Amino acid sequence: MSDDFYQNIAANKFDDITKLIEAEPFLSEALLSELTQEGLNKLESARVALSPPYSDFSKILYVKEGTFYKFLNHIKNEEIEEKLKSVLNLIVKMYTQDSSSELAGKAFIAVNNFKADDAELAELINRNKFSLEIQPTPFLSKRNRNYLIFTVVLAFVAIRAVIFFNTMKPFQNNEADYNYDIPTEEYKSEPRKIDRYYTQMKFRIDSFFVFLADYNKAEIKQLTKIDNIKTGENPFETFYQSSVEGESSNFIKVRNNTNFDMILLENATLYDTIKLPKAAYYIQSGKTVEVTKNDSDANGVFNFYLGKKLATFQTNSQHLFIRNHSVIEYRFSELLPETKEILETDYSLRDDASVSLKNGILRIN
Repeated sequence: MSDDFYQNIAANKFDDITKLIEAEPFLSEALLSELTQEGLNKLESARVALSPPYSDFSKILYVKEGTFYKFLNHIKNEEIEEKLKSVLNLIVKMYTQDSSSELAGKAFIAVNNFKADDAELAELINRNKFSLEIQPTPFLSKRNRNYLIFTVVLAFVAIRAVIFFNTMKPFQNNEADYNYDIPTEEYKSEPRKIDRYYTQMKFRIDSFFVFLADYNKAEIKQLTKIDNIKTGENPFETFYQSSVEGESSNFIKVRNNTNFDMILLENATLYDTIKLPKAAYYIQSGKTVEVTKNDSDANGVFNFYLGKKLATFQTNSQHLFIRNHSVIEYRFSELLPETKEILETDYSLRDDASVSLKNGILRIN
């Protein structure tokens, strides 16, 4: 195995590994065997870390990256799929215990990049496609829960009966003594409870939008230009995944007819205001991308981030996001005055769209 393969595997740079594999489509049996063993080692490390009592998750962050599962596609066999199945089952168990787990939430999305041959694994991936579809294990059994509901209802009826008879006593004793000013009891519904995972995600996405479009340009320092991101690729490592290839044959085309580059952010919406990030697409000025369209996207929205000169740089803002554990997340170093307002606006795309800009207003045709 070449030094590049070893270095990238050690650094968990599976995107680079996949590119190397695709550049050498005819791998030798010895190299394929070594890659397969490395993949098994990574899955075994994840299995150990995810088995209670949990160990350091910082060493297995690759389980929430789509590129890891794309790498596994190139080396998959029966042993790889069995090992992946055990890892995914552990992630499901972890989520049932702590539904705020970011690692689990991202892993459920990222694993869709793996194309399983094993029917049981394929069903497991499909069933856990989004973390919001997984329900935590009930504290009570169904039978005990029914008893509890019955007891609560019975107690409620008894209390209402006592209130009713106490209210009727003035009529039974002396109707003239009844106080008509006694206020009637009002029913107040319980406020809707939102899982902590999603309330935290709302704060993080809002903060990420501030990071992208509300920084002070005068504070920019240590700027490094990024020019290797191509149209259709995901420029981010924070929150957003690369689009899942081959998931659907149904696409919509989005064309950038502005004079700026743009990043199209695809989000699922929950509880009306909370965004659950899905995919991001870089679209150069004058270019077009194909966005996968699914029947489950009814509650999906899109946000447009416009600017020029994609780069990584520092500012004094507290809204800071890191990629590769050391590099500040990418963003445009040149913005137009309306970038923030446009980014914060939710758009719905159901058919092919041509995006243009006129007098600072984004127009979609």
